[in-house]
Amino acid sequence: MTSLEDISRFLKKNEIDICALTEVDFKSTKEADDFKIENYITLTPPSENEYKVRVVIIVKNQFEKHLKQRKDLGDTNTVWLELNLPKSQKYLLAATYREWGAGAQKKICEQIERISELSYQLQIASNSKHKTWIAGDWNLDGAKYDDENWYLKNVATKLTETMSESGFRRIRVGPTYEYRIDNEIRTSELDYFFTNALESSSPIKTSIITCGFSDHDAAQVELPIDNGQIMKRSWKDSIIKSGGIKNERKYKEDVKIAFIFTNLRTLKSVCPVRIDMLLEFQDSFI
Repeated sequence: MTSLEDISRFLKKNEIDICALTEVDFKSTKEADDFKIENYITLTPPSENEYKVRVVIIVKNQFEKHLKQRKDLGDTNTVWLELNLPKSQKYLLAATYREWGAGAQKKICEQIERISELSYQLQIASNSKHKTWIAGDWNLDGAKYDDENWYLKNVATKLTETMSESGFRRIRVGPTYEYRIDNEIRTSELDYFFTNALESSSPIKTSIITCGFSDHDAAQVELPIDNGQIMKRSWKDSIIKSGGIKNERKYKEDVKIAFIFTNLRTLKSVCPVRIDMLLEFQDSFI
């Protein structure tokens, strides 16, 4: 069973500064608030209710002053935050988990209705001046969107239409989930991104990172800082000293963001998580 120590080691090894945990099983936001990892703060869904929480985001302490959780957005399955680094591209980031539902909730019409509920959040996000990236475990195989015989085709079409209406397009990363049927190993693209960032001549760099303790591998996309230009190097928390940037000129020239998410098997009580989105600041200026 995955423990807090497993998560902490993974965060440290990969120098993760912002990490979204999805398919968690907290009984309420109060219980989710008690989920603590050393040197990180926990962001929970904005609604204060007793409904089960499915997503939280943990943020390294040093970045707290540069983050703003959007309380006007989100639900028990979605959390939004702004990343406002000095003299840099501003980002609006979200993590979400699309549940299958249970019983009657698994009906296609019910799944479509739940996707429709995202529309309001997407419309608000699209009016922001921030570039927006939404990461999630959609439980919809990204490789089958064009398959007319796929039983979830209508659900995927609804997701595409809902995103498109607010100016979002899908960014595929590749297979992140592997499973076996009889003696055959198969893969699925369950984890991917949507963004309202305009396409440019410079392709967006994506990759998949093996995550040994997870049932999904991690999907990664590098997000440019300096008004759309990918920097030559990347950074980590050591560039922030006493709440400020150590060297703004060098920071502006050298920084890039790697935005990653992966999934863990669901855990209960004290540590119920899947990791589903990571914002990673690598490298440094030492």
